Order: sequence, then structure tokens, then C-alpha cells
Amino acid sequence: MRNVIHTTMQILFPPRCGGCGARGVWICDACALDIRAYSESCFFCETRAPSTRVCAPCAKRFAIEAIAWPWRYNHEKTHKIIGDYKYKGLRGAAPALAKHLQQTIIQNLSKDDWHTLPIPIHKSKERERGFNQSYLIARELGLPLIGRALVRTVATPPQARSDSRKARFESIRDAFEIKRPQDIEGKAILLIDDVATTGATLSEAARLLKRHGARRIAAAVLAHG
Repeated sequence: MRNVIHTTMQILFPPRCGGCGARGVWICDACALDIRAYSESCFFCETRAPSTRVCAPCAKRFAIEAIAWPWRYNHEKTHKIIGDYKYKGLRGAAPALAKHLQQTIIQNLSKDDWHTLPIPIHKSKERERGFNQSYLIARELGLPLIGRALVRTVATPPQARSDSRKARFESIRDAFEIKRPQDIEGKAILLIDDVATTGATLSEAARLLKRHGARRIAAAVLAHG
């Protein structure tokens, strides 16, 4: 049924690249290359880090051992591609976005029995938007999906719009709750989100997952910067 709906939407609303407007694709190869991220620094502190993009001290502090991302967020094309997907209801773009994220995961994260866990949005925002953008991407990655173990109990402001790093970490504190701890214990969890700026949301989710027995925690996001 999902494939039928997707095909119908493709016919009614044919894709166009969010970066340049090229017809037939949600993001063309040229734009994907233009916004590609090149980094050898730790996601959190920007010191030189290994391929995991998280240095050892930050991995211990934030409970995340690795973060992978294909695109830099400080580019107008990235803002438009992800913004159109999230705020204009372009659900059909999810498989194309997931393809780029999947390539990054394969290239940058060590092999394990990863279970994807999309960062949840508050129920009020999901009703307004009609979908959780991270969930749609996560289910296209071809990995076991943990859908409802982590829930968002506080409607926080968008992290990308917060005034400071400190404000972002403070606003997200205690915003999540674990509903199904049995889905977490002993598993290697791969957090999925569309954008991460300071990593406040990812680290708060990881803190809870670690407390409830997650064996390993890593993250993959479309864009950072």
C-alpha cells in the first residue's frame, strides 16, 4: 500500500530538486555534492577527531560514540531541501534523503546490529505537520526500527532557532521519556534526525537511552553546521 501511495504522489506531484529546481529528482547529484560536508573535527568540541567524528572525552560526556552526517547545514540549498521536506509536506522526498544518509552510515559507522531510533517530535507538532520527518527517513534505511520507545513529552522550540548553545541544552533537558525500556536494553541504537546543530537533542536522548541499558549509541543526521 505504501508503494502505491508513493507512486501516486510521484505522478500527481513530480519531484523537483530542492536545491536547483531540476525536474525528476528530489535532490540532484550536483546539489548533493555542493552541500557535502567535509570534516575531521569532533561534532561537539571541534577538536580533531577520528572517523567517528566524536572525540573520546565528548563520547563519554554525551553518551554518543559516533555521529555521521553527509551535508553541511550552513548552506542555503540545504536549508531549502530540508525545509521543503519538513514544512511543505513533501513526504515523497524521504526515500531520496534516506539514500544519502544510508551511504554516510555505511562509510562512517562501524558495523553492528544497529537499531534505528528516530528522534520523536511532540504530538502537537506531529498533528500540525502530519508526520515525523525523522521517522519517515529512518524507516527507509533498511535497518530494524524502534518506533515508539522514546517519546517527547515537552514541546520545545526548534533547536536551530535557539539563541545559544547553553539555551539549547537547557531547553531540551527532560523533554523525553522512555515508554518501552525493553526495546532499548542491550541494543546498539542509531539515533536518526534531519538536522543537528549543537547536538543538544541527540545527547539528551542518548542520556536516557544509556540509563535504560542501551549497549551502544551513535547518531546519523542529514546535516550539521
